Amino acid sequence: MKKRNVVIAGGGTGGHIYPGIALAERLKISHPDVQVHFVGAVGGLEESIVPRHGYPLHLLKVGRLHKSVGFIRRIKTLLTLPLSFIQALVLYFKLKPLWVLGVGGFASGPFVFMSSLMGGKTALLEPNAMPGLANRLLARMVKHCFLVFKESSSYFPAHKIKVVGLPVRLRKQKPSVTFNGERPFKILIFGGSQGARAVNLFIGEWVESLGSSAQEFSIFHQIGSRDFAIWQERYGHKHRDFLDYAEYIHNMPEMLEWADLVICRAGIGTVAEIAMSSKPALFIPLPTAADNHQVKNAESLVKKGAALMIEEKNMSLEKLNEAIVDLKNHPEKLKNLAHQLAEIDYSQAPDQILSPLMSPLP
Repeated sequence: MKKRNVVIAGGGTGGHIYPGIALAERLKISHPDVQVHFVGAVGGLEESIVPRHGYPLHLLKVGRLHKSVGFIRRIKTLLTLPLSFIQALVLYFKLKPLWVLGVGGFASGPFVFMSSLMGGKTALLEPNAMPGLANRLLARMVKHCFLVFKESSSYFPAHKIKVVGLPVRLRKQKPSVTFNGERPFKILIFGGSQGARAVNLFIGEWVESLGSSAQEFSIFHQIGSRDFAIWQERYGHKHRDFLDYAEYIHNMPEMLEWADLVICRAGIGTVAEIAMSSKPALFIPLPTAADNHQVKNAESLVKKGAALMIEEKNMSLEKLNEAIVDLKNHPEKLKNLAHQLAEIDYSQAPDQILSPLMSPLP
């Protein structure tokens, strides 16, 4: 029997792609007669991620329009938009999807727009507390607007909104703070697959300043591919008694379970992992993220007393050390953060999204 098609459109970052993967995997279990197709952009991160998970990927030639990319690049994007819309239209009629879900990122714009124009069943998933440009523009054209954060509600038509949380493959963990000061304080630091240069610099300076207090810590630093060779030379074997480092973390669930504290950026995928693992975290948001959405992502937990944040512009060696030592010396603060995280659970998000999309359908 020929499978019926649905489309998840978008990409650019893992925070847009991995929620789509989580939905696709849930749909594969609940509706094995449905084939999930992904639509992304040429040159996007989705080119390397989606095929690894075994889903068909269709690429459009579309660029970014956000002010963060510069004037010349935006002009080039505007000039190629007509081609993007034609590609999207041809693909829409080829796939004839039951529904189309835009998960954010510039790749979602043309396909969700043309699908809506053709009368197709369309929806958006907004993963960030500050909605991206594509979803803000498309909101009035689609039938459903699924939100991860209530804070983003003001950008969408009220009658279309459903706050569902973020689809993730991580199972919700109960809070488990075992640190009591009688062993080294375990800290996990990461900043994405390429790493976070500023975070690496802050952490490296802190590690090298520890001196005799280093024995009080056990640190795992994921450096990322971009600067790994530099830090491999800088760290060498000098701190091996309390520091491990790697280019990339392939076993993130296990590492999150290992850690007492996580220091990281605040992309939505990372924020969701922190919430689902109930793991205390100190966020250092990427200051150049579009619409400052990483700060707003972090604030969604900070305001609940479920995480800490230091913005990069306010960061210093002294502030970083003060925050870490304060948590190490006051394990009750770790327990309070974990307790607040226990209230955040995205386990039902895939079904909350897929149920209205799959019903009623022929």
